[in-house]
Amino acid sequence: MLLLLSACALITKDDYDARVGVASDDTAGADAIAVSGTLDVLNDRVSRSTLAEVEVGILRYEFNFGADQGEPFVFMKDMLTSTTLTDAGIGTSRPFQLELPALPPEEHHYDIEGLTATTYMLVAFVDTNGNGEPETEDILVGANVQDLLVYIVDGSNAEIDEEPGWYLIAVPSFEGGGITDVYPVDEDFFVWNLESTLLPGKQALEPLAGKVEAERPDGTSFVTLWNLEFIEELFEGKATERTPTFGACEVGGDGRFELSPLGIPERALLSTIGVDGADYSTVGLSTAIFVGLAWQDDGDGELEYRKDERPYAYSTASGKDSIALIWYEPIGFESAFMSEFGVEPGWSVMGVIGDEEGKILPWTEVHLVLGDEGI
Repeated sequence: MLLLLSACALITKDDYDARVGVASDDTAGADAIAVSGTLDVLNDRVSRSTLAEVEVGILRYEFNFGADQGEPFVFMKDMLTSTTLTDAGIGTSRPFQLELPALPPEEHHYDIEGLTATTYMLVAFVDTNGNGEPETEDILVGANVQDLLVYIVDGSNAEIDEEPGWYLIAVPSFEGGGITDVYPVDEDFFVWNLESTLLPGKQALEPLAGKVEAERPDGTSFVTLWNLEFIEELFEGKATERTPTFGACEVGGDGRFELSPLGIPERALLSTIGVDGADYSTVGLSTAIFVGLAWQDDGDGELEYRKDERPYAYSTASGKDSIALIWYEPIGFESAFMSEFGVEPGWSVMGVIGDEEGKILPWTEVHLVLGDEGI
């Protein structure tokens, strides 16, 4: 996937130890490198909770170039160093400072296409359990995968001839293959920034409009979003411990409705296994596909599918306007690389009928049309 790094002058283990000035597993004797940067929490993002405290740090990872299909293409390791930022709300810019060791620990070395090197990325997350490490239950805020930090230890390659040391590798597009620039780290002025690219897009705050075109029964009708995983359970009358519905709004006399705001689904509705059977945990994502359902309500505004309430219309009925909504949520920093392949955190819209089936559509085409075919 990446044509990472390349040629460098050789450095022996004795040379490396001499540069450290102490034993190779202890870098305490070496001068640290000051890292300055800014975390920009973008206005077009939303968060599940207030970003009162955000951890910004340098995360070690290793590429898995020999990955088979279904295996992780990158392994996240541990935090090299981190700092805590406060009040990093939406629309804020928070400066930070970190310390990078003059030399990485020897246990961080691994082979990268003919090189011995170490690899790190700059990340931000909300540390919910306070253990200092990003985990599935944490809110992942951002990761800089366009400027990757590498320490070249030794190796040879025909593309780049660099001395051993710290470098930022500019990789603007993984799909294009290869790197564009290699910048030696300036030990006197090292700036490394990141943005909140792993928070969901602001679509969660926008309204979702639609129309019920099926014949509506007498009484009050509501529309909800339903996790597609539960559709079969619904029609077979099976019970589930999880609540499959998300959001609800009343259907007007002309059949029109609006979920406003669209909102953020509970994590209990999400899964690392997609409806296509693929394991999204290998790319650090949880996901779910949602369709719209309309039902005649008994007065509480909740679809009680275990009782007598049954939908009379849904948004996967035949028709050119039929769509489903996909929610992607990062649960691992592997997901930061997926933005290069069109997978963005938050809501996406997918066609489900005819030529549009499976196609990710522009957000401007998000308009639910609910019919009665198949109900």
